[in-house]
Amino acid sequence: MQKRKLKLIILTSVLDRRGGERMILKLALGLAPERYDVRVVCLRPQTPFLEEFEKRGVKVTVLGMKRYFQLRPLIELYRIFRRERPDLVHTHLYRDAIYGRVIARLAGVRGVISTLQNSYVWRSRPQLFLDGLTSIFADRITAVSDAVKKFAIEREHMSPAKLVTVYNAIDHERFRVSPEERERVRRELGIAQDRIAIGSTGALTHQKGFEYLLQAVPAVIRAHPDVRFLIAGEGDLADELLRQRDRLGLQDQVTFLGFRSDIPELLSAFDIFVLPSLYEGLPVSLVEAMAAGRPIVTTDVDGNCEAIGPGDAGIAVEPANPTALAGALLQLIENPQLRRRMGLQGQRRVEKLFDVRAMVSRYEEIYLDALK
Repeated sequence: MQKRKLKLIILTSVLDRRGGERMILKLALGLAPERYDVRVVCLRPQTPFLEEFEKRGVKVTVLGMKRYFQLRPLIELYRIFRRERPDLVHTHLYRDAIYGRVIARLAGVRGVISTLQNSYVWRSRPQLFLDGLTSIFADRITAVSDAVKKFAIEREHMSPAKLVTVYNAIDHERFRVSPEERERVRRELGIAQDRIAIGSTGALTHQKGFEYLLQAVPAVIRAHPDVRFLIAGEGDLADELLRQRDRLGLQDQVTFLGFRSDIPELLSAFDIFVLPSLYEGLPVSLVEAMAAGRPIVTTDVDGNCEAIGPGDAGIAVEPANPTALAGALLQLIENPQLRRRMGLQGQRRVEKLFDVRAMVSRYEEIYLDALK
């Protein structure tokens, strides 16, 4: 029987409005306040999601680390650990894990947990070595998919005994949107009732592969000129993707929506969800789209296939292949029964595997196990 609140510091490198940071917020809010005193510490001043954390009552400290190595914020992190004396420190991204594992141990923290949000395929060998080396200071390491776990063991030489898969998860009931709300959003977006809307949500970065989606669009609209594409998100490649769209003459077919906070309602307006990633851990956007009952077209990389299952909820194609992407989209456009079947299978899969209450409960078990 737990006799007092456990102090937990969740450490992150940034607070962007992306999947990993959204999982941090869900975890912080999901842990019972009578059992956990939760605080978030963010290393860098990159914090567009900070307002949402504060609005939801989550305590956040931003250290303002502007360079990859900067001594003053790291000393302040050590002081926070010594002053607050947390029972647990839980890291979530690469940089905070490298520093946080070591500093937590130096500060005498009892339990250190690290979550691997991605397979670090883009990182150099020295960076992978450093991640693997500092993992010895963690009591438990969670991977957001079996694919990420496999990468950590094989490429970063982390201890299999420490690693466990805990899927990123969502409140799937939030994604059951009424037909009336769907029609309202479609009207707002200018999508006629009889038009197919293909949509995506995600960071506008190289990882997400949106340049290949834009290359696939002409083949789709040659066969079905009335199809609309809508992409919601923000990121470093926003301007470049807009220029690519305009060069291809797709202004009437492709709309970039920017950041949207109404993701459940937006997803309900789509007929097909597409995510052309080049690499993934376990993309929250796919899980959300399945919860909304949208059939999926994605790429055959890491956590994407693990999210959708073996063809149950969508179609996976080779990454960076616009021709294959267009072919899969056309297959779903031309087969409404397949779209409905995949949408239902996706909803069932989310309810079974990606429930936020189960995720929080699993982390509680891991926390208590780390303190034994």
